[in-house]
Amino acid sequence: MRPGTPAVVDPRVVKGEMTPEQARLARETELRVRADIALGARMAGTGNYAEALRFLKDAEKLKPDDLGIKKAIGYTLYLRDRRTMPPSPKAEALLDALEYGQGDWRASVEYLKDLYLKNPSNLPVRDALNFAEGLSGYWSPPGDIPLPPGYKAPFLKGEAHALAMKGVDSLGAREYERAHDYFRKAHQQSPDDLGIRDMVHFSEGFLAAQRSIE
Repeated sequence: MRPGTPAVVDPRVVKGEMTPEQARLARETELRVRADIALGARMAGTGNYAEALRFLKDAEKLKPDDLGIKKAIGYTLYLRDRRTMPPSPKAEALLDALEYGQGDWRASVEYLKDLYLKNPSNLPVRDALNFAEGLSGYWSPPGDIPLPPGYKAPFLKGEAHALAMKGVDSLGAREYERAHDYFRKAHQQSPDDLGIRDMVHFSEGFLAAQRSIE
């Protein structure tokens, strides 16, 4: 510190919540967590998912209750598991968002949301946003499952409608694999309905989050 520069006292010390030493250790831990998350995002952006997950899990050990880290791990596992498949515009949008956020989950979602609002007809971005919001919604309180951004009820008839309703019921019951299967089948019956398309990707996000902790 330069002479004459006022000392910055951690407000937690002022409030008596921590000793100066505890505050110092907390700051160091936070810096290490941020570094691990940033490195994890960078590794995922290059396709090195093993290293990305190593950094993210190191961050999780330091902050085991941080939901943002858990979501980033689920996101990275999803991308890793798709690497043997042909590259898709949706996966590319997800990777771009992960790199942009540098481990800040909300920043990644907001990045996708901004892209979607600028061009709602960009279906890969719309799909990626619905997936990301579904993955995030996995950690919502019971009975408080969100709906996809800009959600409009699917205009379905006959078997497609029945399948979609079963998907909604399964989502509410937190049976995510079953919900995703119902929505996917409903979309096959009505492939031009954007509302049901949204639910396919939204429920896939829930399923990816669930699989990331199994």
